[in-house]
Amino acid sequence: STFEDCQKFLSFVAECFVMKPVTVNRARLQELKAARESSDGPDELPPVNGFIKERQNGVEKSSSKASQQEFGHVGPSHGKTLTNIYVYPVKSCAAFEVHDWPVGPLGLLYDRGWMVVNGNGVCLSQKRESRLCLIRPQVHLPSNKLFLQASGMDTISVPLEDDVSFHTSSQMCHSKVCGDRVETFDCGDEAAAWLSLF
Repeated sequence: STFEDCQKFLSFVAECFVMKPVTVNRARLQELKAARESSDGPDELPPVNGFIKERQNGVEKSSSKASQQEFGHVGPSHGKTLTNIYVYPVKSCAAFEVHDWPVGPLGLLYDRGWMVVNGNGVCLSQKRESRLCLIRPQVHLPSNKLFLQASGMDTISVPLEDDVSFHTSSQMCHSKVCGDRVETFDCGDEAAAWLSLF
């Protein structure tokens, strides 16, 4: 890595993870106060940043249509659009694209929930096994399975981690990821043979 790489990384960490003091936009605060005082309806504030949150089918969604009517056009400098979501179920393997995806306690559900390990239980990465990127995993929520596909190979599936019957019959293992010891479940001989053959 170069010095510039280190500077960029430190800037990224500072921007994304360092707590900053709360700043108050006094002009926006006055706008909100004036709007509240002038409304004849219930004590309801206009949407913050021009977006309204609404619940549809138990999911909270943002709506910019109503806010555009109230605050004018939200230009590209103000609004951001999420265009792609990629989930990486198996560490160092290919991603699969989804249009929407559930979020679990650790982030995107099943993102990096599996890993390929060597005989010593050490997690393999593309640095050592560059062909891992050719394995295309897909989580199929309705069938509660993870599918692995690769060119020239039959598709294989393993149960998702919340399949209780799988965990009672599988072996608990200890593995290393980035130097840290983690507890894992062995996905079985069939999956191991498939990966070895690949």
